[in-house]
Amino acid sequence: MAGDANLRHGVATALEGGVGWLWQPVLAAFCVVGLRAWRLAVVLGRPMGLAMVRLSALHQTANLLLPLKLGELALPLLIRREGARGFAGGLGALVAIRLWDLAVLGVAGALALALAAPQVAPGVAGLIWAAGGIGVLAVAVGIAAAPRLSAWLAGRHGAGFGHGLTARLWAVAHGAFAHDRAMLLGILATTAGAWLAVFTGFHLVAANIGATPNFAASTLGAIASSLAFALPINGVGTIGPAQIAYAAAMALFGVPFEAALATALVWHAAAVATTVAVAAPWLPTLLAHRPR
Repeated sequence: MAGDANLRHGVATALEGGVGWLWQPVLAAFCVVGLRAWRLAVVLGRPMGLAMVRLSALHQTANLLLPLKLGELALPLLIRREGARGFAGGLGALVAIRLWDLAVLGVAGALALALAAPQVAPGVAGLIWAAGGIGVLAVAVGIAAAPRLSAWLAGRHGAGFGHGLTARLWAVAHGAFAHDRAMLLGILATTAGAWLAVFTGFHLVAANIGATPNFAASTLGAIASSLAFALPINGVGTIGPAQIAYAAAMALFGVPFEAALATALVWHAAAVATTVAVAAPWLPTLLAHRPR
């Protein structure tokens, strides 16, 4: 990737006008960290505070730095160590977070693609708008049905989960889906806010180096990158497929591959540096007292 795309030249070109604007993506990255910590607090039913920032930042740090998505396991382990839930309940919280991530990305992707359709897929904007509308309705139905599902799962919880495999699966389901409407609206709002901050971070970098036509294009590139990031195919530091996916999506808009790749790498560096900086005060504690 570095050799074929002349990566060094691409990054140098991206930063040749100075680095004074880098505070913009860094600020967006801080917003991502804060909103994801707030979402975790909503999912766990805990007040927002330093404990949620610690759990979320450590989880994000592990997810950014470890290969094969091994960092995902950090969240249920950290939740168990915190005493908020058992491992199965923590795993359920992770499932809830990722399901809502997919829901928001799906709707956002349909909206961004519909806005960009005249340029990349003429004649299909109506179909894409319809798909996005169906996605919004599905989310609304899920929120409307939440009290009944939550009550049913709470009934199972009241009977006790036990210790067998089936009981643990029920605990995961309870952690993933036993949310009332207020909690779901909070999860939806914080998830949408966090992804909007991610899209904005990509766009700020791209706009400062002249590598995007508009916000919709940057959003599509960010979604492509995020979907690639979700696959267990990224190397150490999650560098590789996620950045190539962003560059490939931006190629649909005529953005040079090197410029798009440089955009993705600069945003990734800002996100990693910010997340690790937030998690840094608690890393020694994590290493000294590993969850078992």
